[in-house]
Amino acid sequence: MTRSLRSCRSPRGLLLALALAAAPGAALLGAAPAQAAEVAEPTDVASLMEALKQTYSGVKSLEAGFTQVQKSPVAGEFRAKGKVQVKQPRMARWETQGEAGSLFLTDGKTITVYTPSMKQALVYEDLGAASGGGNVDVLALLEDISKLDEQFKVSMTIGDGGKGAYEVEAVPRSPGNYKRILLTFSRKKYGLEKVVFEDQMGARTELSFAAVKLNATIGDDRFQFTPPEGTQIIQNGGL
Repeated sequence: MTRSLRSCRSPRGLLLALALAAAPGAALLGAAPAQAAEVAEPTDVASLMEALKQTYSGVKSLEAGFTQVQKSPVAGEFRAKGKVQVKQPRMARWETQGEAGSLFLTDGKTITVYTPSMKQALVYEDLGAASGGGNVDVLALLEDISKLDEQFKVSMTIGDGGKGAYEVEAVPRSPGNYKRILLTFSRKKYGLEKVVFEDQMGARTELSFAAVKLNATIGDDRFQFTPPEGTQIIQNGGL
């Protein structure tokens, strides 16, 4: 079991981001549609959440490239690049490249974490547990990003002396696995450029997004896992 978890490079941070991307507010990733110009300039957290909701209410799917950086006092630093595909309702596919590559899939009901180098797949039927557990229900929270302050104490700043991106800090109201989550949204277009997760053990996971395509045509079969021959299936992470 120790080997299994290590091979996934502490997947909870990435699974949390997957939950963020798979929520109906998925189009927080990327350039905004034309109606973004009609949204008033946010001056606080509440108005930023409202701007995000207005801007992306009609987006149903996306594709994007991502860069992942994980730092842990125990495991050191891990870097990866890959591609994410997201489709409502709550479906997502994350593929990381290279020898340490992995595949994260959810069809909205089950999460699968597949490690090709080990021919091993962790299958989670409880999406809340897979995305981090604790006292913060991340999947439920991210059904509506505008309700961020219900489970988090939220603050917002504007980078570069008030001329840069919107920087949001979300600290859980109740103790749990995560110390805080940092989100960076682009100015005017409100694209989610970066998400940083910091847990109670000092680990930090950073995800940056680029080359985003909104309302991409993606078949539902992209979110189904067909295990290659010889794959070991471990239910609920072996717990």
